Amino acid sequence: MPRRPSLTILYIGAQRAARVDLSGPGVTHSAERPCGGESFEAIVESLLKENAKPAARTFIFSEDVFTQTIDLPASAVAGLTVEQVQRALSYELEPVSGVRAAEAAVGMRECGAAGDRRRYWVALVPLATRDAAAAVAQRHQSRIAGIAHPGGLLNNNNASLEVWEQATFCHNAAGGANIKVISARPGSRLWEQEVRDWLERAGGPVEWIGRARSNVTLQIDGVEINDRGANPADADLYQWIGGVAAPRVLQQFESFPVVVPPKAARAAVRPRAVGIAVAAALVALAALDYYEESRIARDLESEVTTAETTRLASQRAKASEELLTKQIAETVKNNAAQREKLQFIDAAWNEQRGRLLALATAAGEQRVPSLFITEIASERAGGARIRGEGADAAAIDNYAAGLAAPLEKAGWRAHPAFLQEKTDADGRRFYEFNIALSAPEAKSAR
Repeated sequence: MPRRPSLTILYIGAQRAARVDLSGPGVTHSAERPCGGESFEAIVESLLKENAKPAARTFIFSEDVFTQTIDLPASAVAGLTVEQVQRALSYELEPVSGVRAAEAAVGMRECGAAGDRRRYWVALVPLATRDAAAAVAQRHQSRIAGIAHPGGLLNNNNASLEVWEQATFCHNAAGGANIKVISARPGSRLWEQEVRDWLERAGGPVEWIGRARSNVTLQIDGVEINDRGANPADADLYQWIGGVAAPRVLQQFESFPVVVPPKAARAAVRPRAVGIAVAAALVALAALDYYEESRIARDLESEVTTAETTRLASQRAKASEELLTKQIAETVKNNAAQREKLQFIDAAWNEQRGRLLALATAAGEQRVPSLFITEIASERAGGARIRGEGADAAAIDNYAAGLAAPLEKAGWRAHPAFLQEKTDADGRRFYEFNIALSAPEAKSAR
């Protein structure tokens, strides 16, 4: 029987998908197929059902994974657990990822600090996608060790741009928040703006790697761009898996964000000897019970009379009366519960009207001259968002912090501002901001 591999790696790209089984330094099995509009789950299924049995651990690299870096105020995440930070990140990225925060599975890597802000590199997939892949792997006697985007894994000490289909990874030459991930299609206006801003800050020579090529709009005075060709995964996929991806997985995901499925609970196993002993004891007890019951039945059979029949009929009548009484009590109880629920709905509606008025009042009173509000919108689950523009990042952060106290009295919780730096037609920088507001958990009517 062939030895089972130690690790299976699946690669799901824009045009093709592949599977590689590894045992030590060697490849024991590989397979490749095109991608043609199938679901993530279907592609994983087709790769794992190859003739060879996959390893006990399967790791998936997929370009379908949403990835981006995001900066948050250090004061906003101080003292939070990893799970709490992940939840905050999923909420902040909901507008750009297209995945509702409650339905998102998040992996993150902290990339250091820039001033009073912390940078997080995030990988995000829908919970349903993660769980479907885990179920497929379990059917093939494997488990998903992690799901990640294949970008950003190159060990490059030089400033470089690594361009993929939906994300671009900007590696700084040294220190600090050492990576910026742009979640945008190459060639779009947003992508060109973000890349140009990063090139201006990078200075010095920059290596360009990937699918899109630099163009005249990205030529920056004093910045030399050296074209290093295609992504290694496009040039030689199996060399990339063995030489780049596998070592990163074996390093326990220290250098990139990974979405990790929850560990499945193991079923308890009873020792066979205990099971046999219990079964034997049950058989013996059953035999004794049968003998005793047969003896008693024979003794009582002659004592059954008409009086016993009359007593049983009386018991049935009493049971019917008790059942009717119980049904009447249940009806009264249900009517009271319905009245309570109607009262709760009326109170909740009055409370919601007051909270919306408090939101509009606080948003206007706390605003400073250097920013203006473009939209206040309500959302599902009772939340809301304040969107606007401003010239000063610190003023926007202070505005978000200033909303906390007045809104808390009305039942709102103001999250830190999510900022995106922009440049107008005259080259002046400004910030678009997005402040998420969540409502407390609703009290349910009993």
